[in-house]
Parts: sequence; C-alpha cells; structure tokens
Amino acid sequence: MPPKILVARLSSLGDLILTAPVYRNLKAHWPDARITLLVKPQYARALEGHPAIDEIMPFEGFFATLARVRAGGFTHYLDLHSIPRTAALGALSGIKNRVHYKKDSLSRQLFVRFRITSPALERHTLNRYLDALKQWNVPTVFDAPELSDRRPHGANSQECPDKICIIQTAFLGDAVLTVPLIKQAAALFPGAKLTVVSRPETADIFRQLPEVAEVIEDNKKGVPFYKSFSALASRLREGGYRLAIIPHRSFRSAFCAWLAGIPERLGFDSSAGKIFLTKKVPFSWLLHDAERNLSLLNAVSKTCAEPAAPAINADATLANEMIARLEAETGWQNPSLIGVHPGSVWFTKRWFP
Repeated sequence: MPPKILVARLSSLGDLILTAPVYRNLKAHWPDARITLLVKPQYARALEGHPAIDEIMPFEGFFATLARVRAGGFTHYLDLHSIPRTAALGALSGIKNRVHYKKDSLSRQLFVRFRITSPALERHTLNRYLDALKQWNVPTVFDAPELSDRRPHGANSQECPDKICIIQTAFLGDAVLTVPLIKQAAALFPGAKLTVVSRPETADIFRQLPEVAEVIEDNKKGVPFYKSFSALASRLREGGYRLAIIPHRSFRSAFCAWLAGIPERLGFDSSAGKIFLTKKVPFSWLLHDAERNLSLLNAVSKTCAEPAAPAINADATLANEMIARLEAETGWQNPSLIGVHPGSVWFTKRWFP
C-alpha cells in the first residue's frame, strides 16, 4: 500500500518555501506516495502546483483539523514545525509513523536573549528539514528549491497570443536579467510578435535581441508623469497586445497595462500594482533574479521555463580595440578581457573605491 504522508508546516511564507525539496525527496523515495501539506490558510497557495504535492490542507482550527487528519487515512506524519500544536496533532492523529525536525529552540532563545552562540545555529533550516527524512531512511536527492516548485495549477497549455508585451522599465541590471525571460517567451510562443517596453538608456539591450520585434522607449525623465504615462498607455492600446508580462514590480507598469486594455496581465504577487494583474505568480527571494523572472511563464505554459544565461550579443568593436591596445602596451599575446561594472544607479549597490 503506497504511503499517505501528511506534512505539517504552520509557519511563515519563507519557512514554508524552504520545505519544497522535502516533497521531491519523498516522491523520489516513494514514487506512489500521496503527499498532503498542512499549512495556514493565508499560505495555502504558496506551493500550489508543486509537482510532488497532491493536496494542500488549510489549518482550520485544532479540533476541526484533527478530525480531518484522523479521517484521512494517513500512514506517515512529518512535523516540520515542531511546536506543541503540531506535536499534539500528531500524537492524537492515530498515525503510527511520526517524525519531526529538530528545531533547537533552546539554542535560538539563548542567542536571541543573551547572544550565546551554538554550533547548532550554524545549520540551515532546510538542512534540518532534510535531516528529519533520514529517520525514514529517505535519501537527499534534492537539496534546494527549484523553479518548477511554484507553478500555479491550471496553467494554460501554450495558447499562443499573437502579440506579447514585456514591460521592464527598471535599470540596467534588471534589464539584462530579463533577457532569459524574453528568449523563453519567444520559444514558448513562436508565432507571437514580441515587444519590450524599456527605459531609453536600456533600450539597446533589447534591440539587439533577434526575438524582439519592437522596443518602445518609456521616457520618464523631465516629462510630467501624466504625459509620459498617458502616452505609453495609448501606445500600448494601439498595439493590440493580448498578453502583458510584467517582471517590473511597480504600480505604474501594472496600471499602464490595465489602462491599455491588455486582457491578460501577468506579474508577481508582491507587485505594488497587483490589483491590476489577471495572473499573479509568487515572488521568492530564494530564486536568482533571472530564474524568478522565468517563473512568470509557468502561469501561462505547462512547459516549465528553465534558466538560461542572459547572453548579450554586444558590439565587440570596443573590446577588440582595448585588447589591441593592451597587446601594444604590454606585449601580452591574446590577453583575456574581463569587464567589471562597479557602478549602479543606487548608491547602496556601488563598489567602494
């Protein structure tokens, strides 16, 4: 009989996301297992669509939840919270195979209250979760969250819109990290015309991409807000776009897409303009920026987007000139040229001299 496993984690969003590799390891060890995740109601959608989770059970009060658990026919109970409530739930559940992760609460309290350090605090929470599986002899095959952990249920099966607009009006770094998203969107929707909205100073990054048919410059400098905003909204409305993908988490970007009448508007659930989005994807700091941008596509395609290097086919003329000068000045033959960009628009991101 395949195991029916109940996993309890009634904590905050960050701790919950860190449990994602646990379910993959359980499925790798027991492919036919049915896994149910018990969470707080407000976080019930955080791991929606995880390929190894079969059911999400919102916690609806101790006794109501206990009744559901006892009626669920579970064979295994994994307590990844280790508080009195989850311990009592396991003890009264009638489930024989029960394990819990080691929380080291005493070490944490000693550090918080008296700044007394302990080697126990050096272990990452995720490693503690994976250690709990060893009690069931479940090996660690997956040791980090993956992009497909958070694919929403009900993703469309690549229904190709004819016109797609990607709005990224942030600065240089964010613009470069949007390149994999553009390339993957073009691969998923090969028949679509792809337009990118960007700042004037980052427009050349997108113009040299063969996947991009058009770049619209959103010039916000020295122009009254209502003029630049209304001009962009009008331009987008005239474009007849069917889908707007908005990695930029600004109110203005989402509001503009809504005002332009673009029927599908896709962005992150932490966007300041999320009320104007028709599809929202969970935002996670645990993913690299390029991977996080790619996760947006999981809401419109059943094909999980994989990370790719943000290749920029820049003009090599300047680089070749620098190499020639180095060879002439130093006598080096075929030196390697490495570019370092220590500056930033934001003071806090600049390297010290």
